[in-house]
Amino acid sequence: LLVNGSSGIAVGMATNIPPHNLTEVINACVCVLDNPEATLYDLMQHITGPDFPTKGIIMGRSGIRAAYATGRGKIILRARTEFEEFGRDRTRIIVTELPYQVNKRMLIKNMADQVNDKRLEGISDIRDETDRTGMRIVIEVKHDANPQVVLNRLFAQTQMQTSFAINMLALVDNQKQPKILSLRHIIDEYLAFQEELITRRTQYDLKKAREREHLLQGLLIAQDNIDEVIHIIRTSYDDAKEKLMERFSLSDIQAQAILDMRLKALQGLDREKLQNEFDELEKKIAYFVELLSNETMLKGVLKDELLEIRDKYGDARKTEIQEVEDEIDIEDLIEEEQCVFTLTRNGYIKRTSASEYTAHSFAPRLNASIAIAPLPAYKSRKRQPGISDCIILNRVSFILSVVGLVLSPLTDLRGILLALPAITLIKKPSYYMSSSGHGILLISIILSLSIRSDIACFAVFFSNKIAFTSLTIGISTPNFLATADVDLAA
Repeated sequence: LLVNGSSGIAVGMATNIPPHNLTEVINACVCVLDNPEATLYDLMQHITGPDFPTKGIIMGRSGIRAAYATGRGKIILRARTEFEEFGRDRTRIIVTELPYQVNKRMLIKNMADQVNDKRLEGISDIRDETDRTGMRIVIEVKHDANPQVVLNRLFAQTQMQTSFAINMLALVDNQKQPKILSLRHIIDEYLAFQEELITRRTQYDLKKAREREHLLQGLLIAQDNIDEVIHIIRTSYDDAKEKLMERFSLSDIQAQAILDMRLKALQGLDREKLQNEFDELEKKIAYFVELLSNETMLKGVLKDELLEIRDKYGDARKTEIQEVEDEIDIEDLIEEEQCVFTLTRNGYIKRTSASEYTAHSFAPRLNASIAIAPLPAYKSRKRQPGISDCIILNRVSFILSVVGLVLSPLTDLRGILLALPAITLIKKPSYYMSSSGHGILLISIILSLSIRSDIACFAVFFSNKIAFTSLTIGISTPNFLATADVDLAA
């Protein structure tokens, strides 16, 4: 699929895989064999991109990287051009390579039509000077035209620049299921198939070798007892096979082979050949058995065969890949940051930036406890505050309450400090806090704005105690309300 490429449309799906260079693909396969943990970056050190037989130029690498990572991507192909001076300060554009699957005759006709319709300006003549030495399309530029501007318009308005949409869809799982494959997945599928191929081939060779070994054993027995074998055959009427089987404990196949043996095989030279062949078969059988039982050895055979194909048929790549300035890669749009991943018992996963936990300098010990805290599994899609939210809000308000108690002479400042955590908790309430706890917070807001700030300090303190206790211990609703009332009375 990678080397030859593939293109086709089916019902509800299509595939479009560009061709690649044989040497590069085999090098990538060897890389995976040597390093099973090879990443996409490692593979792209060998497979730099598609390699089209019509050569041309691929603009940029972002489309290649996206296709290799996800199975989908788009690359831009351009014709190879050069400027050539002629006449009196005249310039012509020479096209020597075209993008993949672009018809030269149709391209020239399309350019001529656009020149005649005044959609392409600055061109005085278009000629096809292709011969056996290679492709050569000549585009003469008018004296007062800018050759670079004309070339850019040709790229924009003709097939001298095309796009190739990569969609690496293929059948996997024994050709049962169509699936979009990444570059690593395609290589893994190919290597797994080749390992299976070598295994089945070795099993077949082992079977044939054992059959031949069995046959040679009978022939060697006949050679060692040739006089008795001849006597049994001469004295038998039509049961020579049965007598040989009974006398020398031979199988039906061995006895038949002895009966089919020619008199020429009685020579000493043939006896030596049989013995040598039998010894070689024993070595082959031992090798096949070891190969089937040793996965590392099997991968070594696969690697040697791939390298042999590369050395015999590999060649240099034809298509050039040009870097594009200011090319935007999708990875450039994603900021790298440390993240915390939480997995629920129902199988949902949540990603949270680590900065969410390190932003609070007051509780370094809190970071570890929150980072490993499991999120409750809610069946509803509505976002509900988790345990970590409640812990943070209640501890913040508790600390600010203590600060309010310390700043007793500054009534106004103390009131503001008390009002902030209370408002925060009312704005983002915890589902673990009862109505009594919310009532205490409302009272603390009112009292914090009045002269009775001492009572407000205790109210916020006890409301935090109630919320945190109910959260961590899980008090039942009647006990929870009773505790709230006692704290309010105190």
